Amino acid sequence: GPGRLYLLQRRAYVASCSSLSVFTMSGTISIPSIAAIASMFALATVGGGSIWFKEKFRPHRFFGLLHLLQTAYAWYLFIDHYEAYLQSYVSITLSLNGLIQALTAARFFRFLPKQEGDPGYFSDKAVLSHAFVVENVFYQLLTVFGAFYYHDETYAMIRGSWMGRILEICWVFLPYAVFRDYFPKTSLGLAATNMKTTVGNKRFYYYGTLAIKLFYIWGKHFMGFFINYVRFLDELNYDEMRWIRGLWLINCGTVSQAVFLHTLRFKRLMAPRLAFSLYLVMAYATFVVGYFMYPIFARHWKTLAFASIGLGINLLRKPSLLKLWYFATVGLFHMTEIRSLISSES
Repeated sequence: GPGRLYLLQRRAYVASCSSLSVFTMSGTISIPSIAAIASMFALATVGGGSIWFKEKFRPHRFFGLLHLLQTAYAWYLFIDHYEAYLQSYVSITLSLNGLIQALTAARFFRFLPKQEGDPGYFSDKAVLSHAFVVENVFYQLLTVFGAFYYHDETYAMIRGSWMGRILEICWVFLPYAVFRDYFPKTSLGLAATNMKTTVGNKRFYYYGTLAIKLFYIWGKHFMGFFINYVRFLDELNYDEMRWIRGLWLINCGTVSQAVFLHTLRFKRLMAPRLAFSLYLVMAYATFVVGYFMYPIFARHWKTLAFASIGLGINLLRKPSLLKLWYFATVGLFHMTEIRSLISSES
């Protein structure tokens, strides 16, 4: 029963901690790896870990626990055994599990409020909307494409067939033009102005929501479009790809674990401010990596200009013009003359 599974999970956790001590003494695991693994185990054992072994929504719970363990393993490989990480498919399986998490959440949590405007996430009182949960499927699909696109073997497969090239065009240039409208849209602006929270936390959540809005803009145009544009041009060297794969790992965790942090807050297993602060930390870790990626932005400044134009049009709040720009980039990046110009980064 659940009690027996809980005891087994606790024993496995203790054994894992003992293993970490052995790895540390033998020098086969680094301090950053220990920190990454420990953070995932800390999330997995909030409230004693019993959340994973309840009867309701068992598939969703199982894959959720598996996702945390996969994330810990992925970071261990990435930090301490990068070549093994490159040869493995851990990023792909991790992203597919995140998609499973999003799909099972959309399937099992249909009892959640149906409003599309306020996501219900940015509060210490509101309940998550079902629209926010379904919307998360779209962002999980972006991480799945990134996993395949940043893995050298599957990247070559995508570019080696006409079907793969169509897929590439759709997800590098047109994800928001072709696929976005099939998913609900929640509003961060509405969440900030129509906030359902306690008086003492109102300012905290207001500024936190604005910070997430800034992260979303950064993520969409620079973590998303810019990086995929440069990858499309096949101009990223070995060291640059390492930074980008690390950025992808952070983003994958942020997308997948955001809803889990809300669940911990909702079930009162984690304080509201702590849960939201952890989400902010994960989101803004991408800015830290972005700082170290400055040479990539500088070396590919012409490609950066294309992403910046998209950002500027996005801020105009004219969806039709933005979609027109998305389709224009397909033509621009496929014109031999333009590609030659962009490729001569200097």
